[in-house]
Amino acid sequence: MGRASRRRKEQTREERTAGREVQPMTFREFVEKVQTAEEEDFARRLGADNDPFPRLLLEREGRVSILAFDGRMTATEEGKNAMTAAGLQAVIANRAEKVAFAHIVWMLLEQADVEASQAGGLMPSENPNRVEAHILTVLDRERVETYIARVERLGEEKRGHLRPWNEDFGGAALVDDAATDTYVDSRFINPIKEALK
Repeated sequence: MGRASRRRKEQTREERTAGREVQPMTFREFVEKVQTAEEEDFARRLGADNDPFPRLLLEREGRVSILAFDGRMTATEEGKNAMTAAGLQAVIANRAEKVAFAHIVWMLLEQADVEASQAGGLMPSENPNRVEAHILTVLDRERVETYIARVERLGEEKRGHLRPWNEDFGGAALVDDAATDTYVDSRFINPIKEALK
């Protein structure tokens, strides 16, 4: 390795970005940036077998970093606890100011389907009226907003396409704690909320 190559490798992030002004994002700018990034990422992927893993997007002083989780972690209590611990550690280590949690779930839109599934002990993934959805929960010190985009599968490749955010929920962000707890595991979000304060 030549001297120039070694020097480039040894540069710190601050040195590489020196002279480039990076402005902190407002909450709304962060929401829009993350939504656009999720839409673009989803559009590049081929088929349900290549869907994005659950991930955290962390913003600090205008820079966004990503922590992706193995999707199998959501299948067990131990995995969910490990995800929570890793997410909290990343938020603290990065001194994040804003955080977004993105993941894909099966959900039910009609209250009658929810009640029927609960009465029969069925998970939403087992209900024939289920819909696939991409959930994005965005939070900072002051607020938590949840956005949901239904996933449509197009063509033989079953390429995913996201419908407009919250189209099935009146188009507005879901901002109350009950809505967040309905769509996102509060054991994951609540510790992060506390760490941001």
